[in-house]
Amino acid sequence: MTFVEQGYFGGLLFLLFSFLILIKGESIYHQSPTEERKRIVMIAMLCLIIIDALLLINDLIETDKVGPFYFISIVILVNTDLANQREVKLKKLDT
Repeated sequence: MTFVEQGYFGGLLFLLFSFLILIKGESIYHQSPTEERKRIVMIAMLCLIIIDALLLINDLIETDKVGPFYFISIVILVNTDLANQREVKLKKLDT
């Protein structure tokens, strides 16, 4: 349905964006030092997978107000990645 509403370029851009987020989310999951952060990353990624699956069927971002949950999940991944990088940098400075 995404290709019908957005065209080939929009559909391919959506798929590329989705795959890049999921691949980066997987690397963030493996870099997370604590179980709590790993769970947070997994929750955000599962939310993204569910929304992506539904977006392929229907355009939910604008119609059912799912957009904030989609982007909040991405923000959670970005903040977790920044926190992981900050911890690695602090550990390097301590040694």
